[in-house]
Amino acid sequence: MNAFKYAFTKTNIVGIFLMVLGVLFGVLLIKQNQDIRNRANEEKENKATVCHKTGSDSHPWEQIEVSENALKAHVDHGDIIGNCPEESKGDDGDNSNGDKDDGDDSKNAGNQISQTNVVVNNSVVNNTSTTTTEITNVPAKPVYSGPTRLDFRIKFQGINSKKPDKYVRVILRKGSEEMHVYNQVMVTSDNSGVYRGALVDIKTGKYDVLIKGDAHLQRVFANINIVRGQNYRNWVDSQLLVGDFNGDNFLDIRDVASIMSFFTNVSQTVNEENKLFDLDMSGLIDQSDIDLVLTNYTGLKVEGEN
Repeated sequence: MNAFKYAFTKTNIVGIFLMVLGVLFGVLLIKQNQDIRNRANEEKENKATVCHKTGSDSHPWEQIEVSENALKAHVDHGDIIGNCPEESKGDDGDNSNGDKDDGDDSKNAGNQISQTNVVVNNSVVNNTSTTTTEITNVPAKPVYSGPTRLDFRIKFQGINSKKPDKYVRVILRKGSEEMHVYNQVMVTSDNSGVYRGALVDIKTGKYDVLIKGDAHLQRVFANINIVRGQNYRNWVDSQLLVGDFNGDNFLDIRDVASIMSFFTNVSQTVNEENKLFDLDMSGLIDQSDIDLVLTNYTGLKVEGEN
C-alpha cells in the first residue's frame, strides 16, 4: 500500500513538473515572437507609402514613399496615405454619373467619390473629426462624402475614471461586405471612463457596426440605421472585454501566457514594450490586470463577436 502511494505521489509530481515546464516554454516562445515582431516594426516605421498629388491634369497622382517625419506635410498638401487608386469604374448599379443607386442619397452625385476599393480611416481629435483616406485593395462600393456622421459612446472593461485617449477599429458591414473600414478611430474618455468617438463620410443605410480595441474582443452592434445628418448611439452597456493581445479576436492560453510573460514582479512599470497589457491604464501591470483577463477566460478559447 505504501509503495502504491509513493508511486502515485511520484506520478503527480512528474505531471505537475511537466505542466509547469510547458507553460514556461509557451511564455518564452511568445516572448521570442514578440521580440521578432517588434524588430520588424522598427524596421518598417521609418517609411510610409503615400499617393502624392502632383497637380498635373494628365498625371494627377503618383505613388511614393516618404519619411514618417514628412508625412504630416504631405497630408496637409493633399496627399493620401496608402496606395494610389485604380481607374474608376461603376459598381453594382452605382454609375459614376450618380444616375442610379440603391435609394440612399443617389441624387446627390457630387457627393460620390469615383474610385473603387476605398477604405476610409477617420479619427476624432478633441471632438473635432478629421478624415484620412487610405486607398487599398479592399473590395467595397464607392464611399460617399457628405454631412452624414455617427457619434457613439463605448466602455472598456476595467476603466471607470477619466483615462488617456485610445484608438479602436470600426467596421460598417452589410451582410458579409465591409462597406466602411475605419482602422484608427480616436475615442476620448469622460470623467466616468465612458469613451466617445465619431465616424464621418458614411453612406446612409443599415449596417452591422463592429468595434474592436487593441487588447479587446470585438463587439458587434447589429442593424444600425444610419440616416443623413447626425446619428447617435450609446453602447456603454456592452463593454469591450479585455484579453485579445494578438489581434485574432480570441482569448486563449496564448493571450494568458503573453500577459504573464510581462508580469515579472508584483507590479511592473508600464513602458512602450508592455503598455498593451496595462488594461486598466493605471500605469502599472499588476494583479488587477491579470484578474481582468482571468475573469473572461471561461473556456479554452473564448471568441469575440463576429
